[in-house]
Amino acid sequence: MRKNKIALVTGGSGFFGTILIKFLLKKKIKIINFDKTVPDQIPQGVKFIKGNILNSKHINSAAKNVDIIFHNVANLPLAENKNKYDSININGTKNMLEAALKNKVKKVIYTSTGAVFGIPKINPINSNQTPVPKEEYGLTKLLGEKVCLDYIQKGVSVTILRPNTILGVGRLGTLSLLFKWVDEGYNIPVFDGGKNIYQFTHALDLSELSYRASLEKESEIYNCGAKDRTSMKDVMTNLCKFAKTKSEVKSVPMWPAIIGMNILSYLNLSPLGAYHSLMYGRSIFFNMRKNKRRLNWQPKYSNKDMIIESYKWYLKNKISTNYSKKNYEHQGFVKEGFLKYIKKIL
Repeated sequence: MRKNKIALVTGGSGFFGTILIKFLLKKKIKIINFDKTVPDQIPQGVKFIKGNILNSKHINSAAKNVDIIFHNVANLPLAENKNKYDSININGTKNMLEAALKNKVKKVIYTSTGAVFGIPKINPINSNQTPVPKEEYGLTKLLGEKVCLDYIQKGVSVTILRPNTILGVGRLGTLSLLFKWVDEGYNIPVFDGGKNIYQFTHALDLSELSYRASLEKESEIYNCGAKDRTSMKDVMTNLCKFAKTKSEVKSVPMWPAIIGMNILSYLNLSPLGAYHSLMYGRSIFFNMRKNKRRLNWQPKYSNKDMIIESYKWYLKNKISTNYSKKNYEHQGFVKEGFLKYIKKIL
């Protein structure tokens, strides 16, 4: 038996993949980063394999002699080519699981999303609650989960993790839009008073959960969110207070705002779409007692901690809204047409 485990991290060059790899290295795990993008730096103890998750030969070769696969490759809501949702989120997951089966990988951790729950009728959400996604990203991630369930029946041990929006140092995405407004003193919108409760997820909390779940032989499903349950208005108000900005939190009617956002997205004037309006305007928070009971895991970071940490990073690393294509796919970008629309209604 090998002294040190070998883990394959798909999507290891992305935001969460990079943080997960650093976390796993501290656990003395040897890492293979499988990604189509070459990382800026390759840490000592990490082997990089450039490959495409849609190429079964690529992923099958990368999975040889691997003990664990942490699967993070996905086409995200901010991605430029939304037509790849099905191929990457479903077929890519199937390719990975087939490689795990052929290579007798002991454990697979599949990073799904809280978006599979759409607009939950009941909060807090239990891990056994039936998912009902309301937009394409959440639907394709749920279909990826169903592929996982198929391979569990074939003998692969798969644990599914469902985090809400992942934050942490280095994360921008749609937050670059929010932080730009705060930094420049523009008002911050919340929907219908901002009373909805939303749990973000810190990348380090998710890394810890991923690692602990990888030690479990059984297949399971775990939800993952912040340690607190705070309203969107409270989170945004706290951010404005910390930033000492002229920005104020302003309530806007939900449905007119969502219709406007969706029209701008359709016209390619906004990076936001159905996923983001659901995330920002609806309550979704988790019951995570099972995580504590089975894995002795509980989140360390609060919503307010995460937002402020990310804002501090933004201030130190501000860049223009004219992102390169690479940053567009990984971080998202702000289009001036969308900015003008929001500024006008506020």
